[in-house]
Amino acid sequence: MAQNDDGTWIILLALAGLGGYYLWQRYDIVDTEEEPIEVSLPPVPAPAATLPDMMYATTTSSGSKWSVDGTAIRGPRTARLAWLVKDHSEDETVTHRETKTLYEMNCDRGSYIVRSLIEYDAEGNPSGSWGDEAFEDTPSYMAPGTQMASVFMRACSTQVDDYLQQEMTDTKAGS
Repeated sequence: MAQNDDGTWIILLALAGLGGYYLWQRYDIVDTEEEPIEVSLPPVPAPAATLPDMMYATTTSSGSKWSVDGTAIRGPRTARLAWLVKDHSEDETVTHRETKTLYEMNCDRGSYIVRSLIEYDAEGNPSGSWGDEAFEDTPSYMAPGTQMASVFMRACSTQVDDYLQQEMTDTKAGS
């Protein structure tokens, strides 16, 4: 074929293809009455029924462990309310045992405002408390790579978004 290339090989290839097609159709190799294909997809996992009680965020260089209280996160991404619990039991630079701070966060902008702060002594009794009036309404902005960025990663995660969306859907369905 290399010396005398007159296109004969194309004709032979076409005849072989047509012959195969003829046999396929003649002897009904393929069932022309196709039954519908049933597709079975795995079930979509439902969002978590609850969030973890405490969602670890970070530990400071002095030893305070920061966690977001998963049981108390509320609100949309633009006005998310989340309690940050700082455990100071391993931090010798802090005199009180624990601090709870309520943040109003805008997850989309990366801004936050402190709404409340409560300090607890070693026995778990409140030793200091400051409400909304003690803080400015001017938002602060979370810088990437900071401890506050770790808090945002927890409180503004898709897991929390999905949970809150499901909670809102369940509440509407129950109404």
